[in-house]
Amino acid sequence: MDILEKVKELYPEFGTVKTAKMIKVRQSTIKKIVEDNNLEKNRRININDFYNIKSKEICYFLGLLWADGHVSKRNNTISIECNGDDMLEFKRVLDVFGKWSYYERKRTDSGRKTKPVTNAYIYDSLLHDFLVENDYLKKSIKSPDKILSKIPKNLISYFLLGMVDGDGCFYYKEKISNQFYLTGTIDQDWSVFITIFESINVKVKKIKTQNKNKSSFVRVTNVKDIKKNWRFYL
Repeated sequence: MDILEKVKELYPEFGTVKTAKMIKVRQSTIKKIVEDNNLEKNRRININDFYNIKSKEICYFLGLLWADGHVSKRNNTISIECNGDDMLEFKRVLDVFGKWSYYERKRTDSGRKTKPVTNAYIYDSLLHDFLVENDYLKKSIKSPDKILSKIPKNLISYFLLGMVDGDGCFYYKEKISNQFYLTGTIDQDWSVFITIFESINVKVKKIKTQNKNKSSFVRVTNVKDIKKNWRFYL
């Protein structure tokens, strides 16, 4: 098979960078072949669904990605990694709007334990650009004001539900402790979340923990507010 046929076969699925690596030629060679032959890359998502957000699944994904996903600085990869059982639930949402790839691996924690995890990933330059424009490369320190401004108010709860499934927790132990909290980095900007919670009359506290993980979190401890907060996501 000559190089043209290889590019025709591989480029629509893998794009310029990966095709160049697979057949061991320069990216400039791939680009010229693509231009000369009017080849198009298969789009794994409909980017218009993100430019004009109407889907609760996309809102949930945007929240989950903000909490527990990764947008590459080096290429157009968007990924989410978690344990296999959780991914079975997330997959039901991800597959609604995109053609995702999945692979399993074992993750080592501090060199002691290995845990099976599943990675969901997708390559798409337009989606990558959209996410970068909306601060997903800075999500460990920024507040998601930009992306929330693009989500209809009646769908914001799905974004927050994705956040909760990624970095949140509802904890209940009768007569001892009741808590809801979202966790993030020590420098996380929680302002927009506090505003949203206060808009439904939920009192929140911001607490920074100076531990080895350098984490911070927003916490709700009042039982009535926890129930009110939970109903907000339903």
